[in-house]
This record gives sequence, structure tokens and C-alpha cells, in this order.
Amino acid sequence: MNHFSWVISFFLSINVLIAQSTNAHLIPKKGLVLENQGIKWGNGSELNFFNSDKSKHHYYFTWWEQDMDSSQQDVDKLLIGSENTAVSGFYQLRKSKQLFEIDINCQWNRLDSGLVDIVHNKWWFPFIENATFESPQGVFSFRELKDFSGSSLIIHTSWGSYEIKSSHPFSLVKQVEIPVPADQFSRRDQYLLLEERNIPILPGGTIKRFFSIRELKANTVISNNSTISSSSIEPVKNAWQAPFQEFPEVLPKPKELVFHKGFYVFPEMENAILNETQKEFLKIISSKWQWDKKYAPQINTRKIPLGHEEAYKIQVENTGIFIDYETEKGLQHALYTLQQLTVAQNGKLQILLLSLSDQPSTDWRGIHLFTGPTSLNFHKQQFEKILLPLKVNKVVVQCEQAEWKSFPNIHNPISISLNDLKASFDFFNKNRVEPIPLIQSLGHMEWFFKSKENRFMAVNPAYPYTLNPTLESSKLAILNIWDEAISLLKPKTIHVGFDEIGMIGFNEPREKEIDYWNIQMGLLDSLTKARKLNLMIWGDMGLAPSEGPDACNGITSERARKIRSSIPKGTWVADWHYLNNADPSVYLPNLKIWKENGNIPLASTWFYPQNIKGFVSAAQKVGAGVLQTTWADFESSEYNMLQNMEQFGAYILALDYAWSGRNELPEKLPYHPIEKWGQLYYNHPLPIYSMAGTNILNDKKGALIHNFRWENKKAISVSGFSLAIKTDRILPEGTPVIKISYMNEGTEKSILLRYGVEIRGERDERPIFDNIPGKGKNIWHHFLPKSISLNQLTIESIHPLVLFKMNQFHFLE
Repeated sequence: MNHFSWVISFFLSINVLIAQSTNAHLIPKKGLVLENQGIKWGNGSELNFFNSDKSKHHYYFTWWEQDMDSSQQDVDKLLIGSENTAVSGFYQLRKSKQLFEIDINCQWNRLDSGLVDIVHNKWWFPFIENATFESPQGVFSFRELKDFSGSSLIIHTSWGSYEIKSSHPFSLVKQVEIPVPADQFSRRDQYLLLEERNIPILPGGTIKRFFSIRELKANTVISNNSTISSSSIEPVKNAWQAPFQEFPEVLPKPKELVFHKGFYVFPEMENAILNETQKEFLKIISSKWQWDKKYAPQINTRKIPLGHEEAYKIQVENTGIFIDYETEKGLQHALYTLQQLTVAQNGKLQILLLSLSDQPSTDWRGIHLFTGPTSLNFHKQQFEKILLPLKVNKVVVQCEQAEWKSFPNIHNPISISLNDLKASFDFFNKNRVEPIPLIQSLGHMEWFFKSKENRFMAVNPAYPYTLNPTLESSKLAILNIWDEAISLLKPKTIHVGFDEIGMIGFNEPREKEIDYWNIQMGLLDSLTKARKLNLMIWGDMGLAPSEGPDACNGITSERARKIRSSIPKGTWVADWHYLNNADPSVYLPNLKIWKENGNIPLASTWFYPQNIKGFVSAAQKVGAGVLQTTWADFESSEYNMLQNMEQFGAYILALDYAWSGRNELPEKLPYHPIEKWGQLYYNHPLPIYSMAGTNILNDKKGALIHNFRWENKKAISVSGFSLAIKTDRILPEGTPVIKISYMNEGTEKSILLRYGVEIRGERDERPIFDNIPGKGKNIWHHFLPKSISLNQLTIESIHPLVLFKMNQFHFLE
């Protein structure tokens, strides 16, 4: 019976939030953060120093470390640089209930002139686009923001009014792109910047600024608490059907794939005894599909020479699946390829009849990643859902910030436990991926010097970055950590860093870099030889600017040759260059230099698509390996992934090109790597059977609301949800914004929807990451572990400034 009744009530009510003063904090490498009633409206600040033509940083605020001095109550003080480097001084926030005062006082210690950029604050534009602005000349509009240049400003927002004063004129600059285009996944910043740019600074000069934010009035945020109430239970036929693609896309692209007419339908055999290959295959496809019958696909395997240890062949016929492989690696690749080829149709699992032959174009195919407190499960999900099907076979794990027993004073909030680190390496090895620990052992030693106890071991203890290898204590420190790592992880290869060794805080003549390099290289070469391990380093220090496209820190050809001469033959060199150029010839000179030096180069790319295409192609021309690097902060976590999705989509691009050797430019590929990463990472097993449903809302007008309530006397059996919803504001990626609540067996259950993952804004044309191909790029599906009985459900905005528009909500039965 079709019951259809609507009760729509719109009302305004004062939110229970009490008017609050804004909280302010100064955070190292982040800057000034402002928050009020759950509204994070100030998202950082910056103070950067350059040479006179801005071709080089002399201080990079968001990348270079700052100590925090919290010795005074209500004062956050960041210490900038050191007196024996290019910049020294402080950046201070003094806090009172209604007043925040920023004091910048820095000395330029160089003998040449430079330029300074200051971003006093980054306001999240979608929160203030309805604000009113005043200058001493009067009220001005948003269109006039670009013309503002002054030292005084008042802004009236829904949560309060603020007076901004500065000792020097600043400008308002919109770093905004609204609406956000469908393919602009790297567009995370929607800021109004309060900034000063290109401030000249003379030799020995100072930069002083005073900047204040006074809260004139704190408002209680008044939410438009419009509510839609519904008791509708309108039946929907075929509310869920498994997505079907007759010719599934396989990544990496196989060398040969020919589809034939017809399907091999998996037989259902309740009492079948499965062999290990069948069990492993069904386990692999269970991450993609869910079913309730016992399948016994016929899989015939044959281990034969195929000319490459990772090669495999697949023949799918009416009678079953036939796999040829040379080693277990090839068999694993074949099973993951079959997972991608398995489809659901008419409630049955099946594979199109086909012939496939495949082997890699690049033997060494790796990715680089960091660790963190949650990285074990985070990495497992990435590998099981994406990276193993993409046939990765190496992983460089930057793990220096682990909880090493030899140095408990370096443990910090982003440290991985040794148990989790060991479990990670065991997981990689079990899945035939060689894990390579990376512990920076000369430059980039910020991780080691976070503890002031260790700073005496730095080349410059006043601004510690480079380890002083002439000290016996430094030698013992590195050897102790590496001994611990090698004993725990049992690697075949270790990566010791050695990039940009004098980039920060190096207050000695640059030629001393070579001396320190030689000492530490000798130490670690001896370690690897004694432990029968392979050695890996970054390559930038061994190239002069004339010898590569970028990232050449050898300074001169003669100096670079000296550095290369100290690198042991057979050392793996992660030759990183990030120029966004698809021409392979650009990268051939540096790869050839390393091969001529007796080293083994790895073309090490970043997230730029043309860089990946060109550098991988160059590597294949000279028989080099490929390493896709990732610099999504120094903690590997889902949150940081969402802030840097272009770097994770790049994994797909690099591994596809490295294995397949395909020729298309990135923009001509049949997939978008970032969207593909989101779909695969958030993929959950999909039911292979059709499901009826119940529509509890079909608001064609799409009213903006704060709450939705559904209740019906008749309980409904529910196996999942299908939801089409949009917010009225664009939010930072990963922000929790909507809560769905329901009762199950007397217990309240809730699901949080995060911006970018399950929901986006009306003016954000990008698809949600958790979308199912072919099922709508902004429709979110959620399947429950088992069916439950529901007769009430609520959906509410949990962000004080956000309303939502819901056009569809189906219960899947």
C-alpha cells in the first residue's frame, strides 16, 4: 500500500549555542587559527623570506620548523630562524578575551637585499561571503575587495563583528574559485587573504609588523532551523541494481586483452571443496561484491616459463578460467586482474570470455609513503583495494618518526608504534611487496631535533637540520636507530635519505657539505655491507643544474662529480625531478649520468601528470625503475589524504604507466586518476542482487533545511541507504557536516557525512569521492552489515553555518 503524507514545517529558532568569544592560536608551520562556535574561519598565516628575484626561499614558514615559546600565559610565541642564518626573530600572539595582538619582529641577517611576503590571516571565504565590510571610508562591497588597501578594517559576520588593525597597509586578495569545476580536485583553498607582498628588505634590515583583531561583538549564530518532517513510504522498484560494465576497465592496462562473445557464469556449488587458488580469488573479489550463495569458479592454473617472473596469461572460456604464470607474483597479479574483470548481472557473478597476456614494462615499481598512529589500517586499505590490483612491487616507508626504543625523546603525536610498524612490513612482505625503510640520516633531521636534548648533535644547534657526522654521539645515534630498525624489520634495502642536506640552518661554507656527505656515506656504506643490505639514497645532491631538469643541488658540475664519486657502485638512487613536462628527453641526461656512475636510478616523480608520463617513459627507455613520491604532510592518515588527493591519484597514474608502458598523455586517458582513487578507496562490497526500496522523500523543490525527520508507524526492513544531498556552502575537505541517526535494537546509531567524501556543496561540481561508477557522481550509497527494522530516522546539519538540500532518500530493502 502506498502511504504518502507530507508535513513540511519551516520555522526559525535561536540556536542553543550561547554567544562565545573567538579562540585564537598560533601553531608552528600553520600560523594564526581563529575559531568560534565550531566555525573555523581563520585558517593560518605565513611569513616568507626570499632573495631579491624570488627565485629562492630563505625562510619558508609552512615547511620550516619553529619552536614554540609558551612560557608566558596567554602568549603563543614562535621562534623564527636563528641569528647565524638568513632570518631570526619571533612571531607572537598575545591573547585576551576580546583582543588578539600579533607582533612580528625579524632580522634579515644576509648581506644582500631580499623580499618578504606576509599573509596575516586566511579567512574561509564561504563563511564570510554574506559579511559586511567597513573601512574608514565607509562600507564597501565584495566587488570592491580587490581595491582595498589599508591598515584598518571592520568585518560583520554572523558570529561576531571584528576590527582589524595593522601597523602597515595590507590588501584583501580572493583565492577563490566558485563554482568549483568538476575536475579541480586540487582546489582546496577558498580563502580571502589579508596580505602584504614583495616587501623590500635591505642588508641587515628588519621587518616589524603589529597586527590586531579586536572582537567588537560576539553573536550567537542563528541557524535557520527549517525542518522537513515526513512519514512517506513510497515503494521504489529496482532501487538498487548492481552496476554493470560489459567491457570492464583493467588497470594497469594489459599488454593484450581480447574480449570474446559470451560470459563464464560462476557455478553455484553448495558442497564444493575449494582449492587454495579458488579461496584466494573469492577472498579478493569479496572486497568488490557481496553475495549469499557458495560459488565455485573453475580455475585451472599452470606454472610455466613466460619470460618474466611477473608475467601471466588468462583465458576465460565457457568451461572456466585458465591461468598461466611463472611465479607466485604472476599468479597474484592474475587474480587481481580477474577481480577487476568480474561483473554482476542478473544476480550472478560472471566474467566475459576473453584472452589476456600481460607482463610489466618496468621491473621496479614503487611508491613512497609516511607512517603514523593510524597508518597500519590506512595502508592496508590502500593496498588491498587499489595498490595490489595496480601491481605495485616496492614500497619506501619513511618511518624515522617511529617510537624507537633507543630514542624515546623523539616520540611525538604522529609516531607509529613499533608493533604497528612491524605489522606493516609483515603485511607488505606477505603480499609480495618489498618494504624499504627510509630514515633520514644526514639532512632533513628535523624529526630527530624536535627534542632539544639532541640538538647538540646538529651542524647548527641554533637552527638544527643537518646532523654533524663528525661527532661520535651523532654516529652512535644513527647506528643505534638503524640497528633497531634492521633487527625489527629485516629489510633487504635501506633508504638513508641524503637529500637537500644543507638547505636549512647550514651556517658553514657550502663545501663542508661534501665533507659531511663523505663521512656519513662511508658510515652507512659500511653498515649496509656488514649487514649484507642494499643502499638507497635521494639523488639531488649528485647533480648540477646543467645535468637535470630541476632538483639539482650539486651546485656545480665539479662539485656534483665529487659527490657522485663517493657513492658506492650499485647504490639505488631515487632521482627525483618534479618538472611538469611529458617529454622523456628532458629526463634522459640525469638517468644516464647515474647509470654511468655505476648506480641504479629510479625515476622519482610527484603528482604532476605530465611529470609522471614523461619521466616514466624516460625510465623505460633506459631500463630504470619508477618511484612515485608523496609529500602529503609527514603523517600518513586519511585526513591528510583528503587534503592531498591529487598526490594519491598520482599513484594510479604512475603505476599504470610503469606497468603498461601505455602511450596516451594523461588528459587522454579513459579515467580521471583522482576520481578513480576516491572510488576505489571508499569502495565497499556491493550487493549483486536487485533490491526494492522505499522513497521517504522526493522534494523536487529542494528546500534548504537544517533538519529532516522521518517517522512512520510501519517499520521497514532496511539493508542500506541511497541519498542525494547538497550543502549550501563549500567546506574544507573531510569536514564532518551531516549526521544521520536511527535506532537499532534499542541503541542509537549514527553516521557522519564528511564534505568531499559523502557530500558536496551546491556550487561544487566535483563528484563525491565515495561514489559508485554508473550510479550518479553525487549519490551516496551505504550498505549495512545486516538488515535492520526502522520506523524513524533523522538527518541534521552539525555545522552551525550549513544548511542542506536533499532531493532523494531511499531505503534499500
